[in-house]
Amino acid sequence: MSLLKYPVTTQNGEYQVLVYEKYIACGATSFEVDVQIPCKSLFSKFKTIYNMSLWRDRFEKRYNHDYISYAKDAVLSYEDSIKMKMEKNKSISDNIDAWDQWDGVIK
Repeated sequence: MSLLKYPVTTQNGEYQVLVYEKYIACGATSFEVDVQIPCKSLFSKFKTIYNMSLWRDRFEKRYNHDYISYAKDAVLSYEDSIKMKMEKNKSISDNIDAWDQWDGVIK
């Protein structure tokens, strides 16, 4: 089973989303979501930038085969992770600037 949707759009971008069932071993399967962006490559038109995976039983309990909600959650999780990385990088940069401004005196 494989479902593909393009474009999937948010305020922050446009993605291709691929939802598929993956055989693991001994009859165990997982449901995967790949969030992809367009790329210029000889081998592929899209590049996977985020993957979300749930064992079959957890997927069925949480989403009850609602593939749309699963895809939305994956895209929003990706965007949240990017936002968190940007905030972390800003915090690091601000603290480095504060370090540079510190006169070295402990009061």
